[in-house]
Amino acid sequence: MLPWYFAACCHPKALVSYKNDETIGKFLEFTKKGKVPRRIQGNSYQEQAEKLKSNIKKLMLEEGIFLADIYIFYARATASVDSYPEESIKRVLEEQFRDMGGIEWVGLDKRGADFTSDRIRACPFTSSQGLDAPVAVFFATETFKIFEDSDWVDSDALFYTVLTRAAEFIILTYSDMSPEKGRFQKALDQGLKLWKNVLPYLDKNIDAEVLEDGSQVYRVPWEKLDMLINMVHKRRMKG
Repeated sequence: MLPWYFAACCHPKALVSYKNDETIGKFLEFTKKGKVPRRIQGNSYQEQAEKLKSNIKKLMLEEGIFLADIYIFYARATASVDSYPEESIKRVLEEQFRDMGGIEWVGLDKRGADFTSDRIRACPFTSSQGLDAPVAVFFATETFKIFEDSDWVDSDALFYTVLTRAAEFIILTYSDMSPEKGRFQKALDQGLKLWKNVLPYLDKNIDAEVLEDGSQVYRVPWEKLDMLINMVHKRRMKG
């Protein structure tokens, strides 16, 4: 549930597209799970990577997370090497996690990657579709600004896709050094303030079904989902 309602807080309008999908049905069904989003502030890629490594070690110790449970999503050099800091990001991540077995790099077409290895996997934002994991890292979120005026990718859809890759934990690393934040980084800031309002709303308005393993499943009718989106959006506008 974490990625769904956190994404709703960051980007409410993105959920509306699902409503027009005839294969979805009358309800949106999801499981109540997931933890509080974790934020890591660092003024350089190196600092973000160092703090990320420390957080991952804590997750492994406290939550029983394995290295293969972790995906790191990052910006890739495509149209302009100057605009997409792929090599510098890849370098600091590789150096930082070398003593933990290194990183399994997943390319744009996903071919050649060993999805059975016991290593952390790293993948470009633009290849995140279909790659779900217990832990998803949105690395150097400030770099997502480059997609705002992109003419080769739907930046809103990509943003929502990356936000919904985590099954349990989402970690955001970022820098506040830039004098002007992009709209996506502003959306993350606002989403972090609002996400806690969504779960109380669901608990009050939707009866969750408790499964044999103790997990809870919500089946949200679209009309109530609209109420949720409007509630989040109105609070966002007031903020």
